[in-house]
Amino acid sequence: AFSAFHSGDWFIPKSKLFLTTLAVVGLSVIGMAWANYVNLSITRTKRRFKEIATRRVSGAKVIDMTIQFMVEAAMVNMMAITLALTLIQVIRTPLSTLFGIHVASLSSLSATSAIMLISIAIVGILATGIYPALISFGINPQGLFKKNSGSGGSRILPNILTTGQFIAAITFILLSS
Repeated sequence: AFSAFHSGDWFIPKSKLFLTTLAVVGLSVIGMAWANYVNLSITRTKRRFKEIATRRVSGAKVIDMTIQFMVEAAMVNMMAITLALTLIQVIRTPLSTLFGIHVASLSSLSATSAIMLISIAIVGILATGIYPALISFGINPQGLFKKNSGSGGSRILPNILTTGQFIAAITFILLSS
């Protein structure tokens, strides 16, 4: 696909560097979106501290709360993946017709690509399900009931994710100029 040296080949060669660059940019944007989702999930959990405290006082165990967060994360991630795959299939024909960009159908995905998609979904579900459960169980129920209970505490992961997003954005701006 990257050379035109074959006899009878009518294919217009593509730049391997350009396609690799687009792949890296695409994966980076997906990573930044995922990091943003994790940050939003953490913030949403902090707003739900009173609900969590009420459940804990009522007898909910760590595993109960973890399962709740995991199911919520699974639902959000599965809806996002379903919407993304649907949008890809909807814009496939216009991309091909208007811009000459071929987008493979879902049935033509290799086993490796399918496994990678499933692995990314599982990691996303685990990260957005387990981390909020862990931070909500790091505070006792009385502390969760207090008005400003979400303002303190360790923010290591959110800081790392935000810093990573900032670095990626600055890098893209510098590379585009």
